[in-house]
Amino acid sequence: MIAIPNMDKPKECKECQWHLDFYIEDEQVGGLCTITEKDDRENDCPLIDIVTCGECIHYRGDHNYCDNDYFAKENGFCSYGERRE
Repeated sequence: MIAIPNMDKPKECKECQWHLDFYIEDEQVGGLCTITEKDDRENDCPLIDIVTCGECIHYRGDHNYCDNDYFAKENGFCSYGERRE
């Protein structure tokens, strides 16, 4: 999985800056993820949505502590991050 700073994970391939459309005579015939080099129909996005500790449901800011038994910083992140609603 890949995290790109300051980039939100797109909801679909066509929104992604790494997506490339293929055309034949002005008609789109397919798309490609330039990261995985696979057809975008496989829908196997390598990007992850980064949730910082300060945005996470597990973060306890008063003690810089995380419910997952980690020391946490407000702008840090880990693989257990779940965004608060």
